[in-house]
Amino acid sequence: MTCGICVLLSSLLWCSLAKEPGGCSSGCTAPDTAPLIQIHTSMADCDTPDCQVQLSKPMSVIGRSIPEPEETIPSKNNRLCEKDEFALGHACPANCPYAAEMANKFCHFRCVRATECGLFGTVTNNTIPSEETHACRSCNVEACKECKSGPPGAKGKALERCLECYPGYSLAEEGECEMDGLWVFAFITGVVAVVAVVLVAWYLRVVTRPCVNQAGIEFACEARCRAMVLQGDGQAYPLATNLLTANVAGVGTMCLFRFQCALLVWAAILLGLWLFFAMLLSSDLLVLGMLSWLFPCRGGRV
Repeated sequence: MTCGICVLLSSLLWCSLAKEPGGCSSGCTAPDTAPLIQIHTSMADCDTPDCQVQLSKPMSVIGRSIPEPEETIPSKNNRLCEKDEFALGHACPANCPYAAEMANKFCHFRCVRATECGLFGTVTNNTIPSEETHACRSCNVEACKECKSGPPGAKGKALERCLECYPGYSLAEEGECEMDGLWVFAFITGVVAVVAVVLVAWYLRVVTRPCVNQAGIEFACEARCRAMVLQGDGQAYPLATNLLTANVAGVGTMCLFRFQCALLVWAAILLGLWLFFAMLLSSDLLVLGMLSWLFPCRGGRV
């Protein structure tokens, strides 16, 4: 409870400071709502003054100025093929469509061709051009313990090959790993199928058998009715009974359902406060931590 009050007070204080008229020393006016997530595109992607002005302004992920995802827009700046840059803001140009991570520079990428992955100071193991992410990746063979990427420009079987598989897998001639215990799963599936058939046959046999002990069935039904929790007049409790106030099966049952109700009310209050701050401050709170990134360079820009 104390932590929730502290978060509430700090958020209100931040909101009041963000909207304070005198918050800008240069005479500008502070925006009414500042986005919590801002993405700045690389300045090297723009060659016109208008584009430079637009990049100098913060842009919200939810705003109309940024289509989502931004990384699918190819850059028209061919200079990215000649040098590395911190956290690429767009997809690489068509001349060098693959983003290769630099080996000695954190979060720096260089746009290269398919045959240039692993060259020009990029990570030497990332020699495989990925058509899905348009980035240079390393060897990724399923269930492989030690994987080896082919040389830059390799194709076919030489593109990636496993050298050693994890326990339970065997190395195939194609350089892939095959499961050794596949027969175990097939055996378990067969056993489960046989047991299911037997149970269904037993159930059908029981259902179709003739009734030979009607008196025993009636006595069992009466015993079941006597074991039920009933009202004072012998009638069953209605489905709309309020278990928070009605003593149906003891005080412990009432306490249990009151505790469950308190948890639901507390969760509803927290959800309402979250939505309130999302409307008051920025709708970016609704997607914070949920945005997916298709390219490695987006992780350094968000």
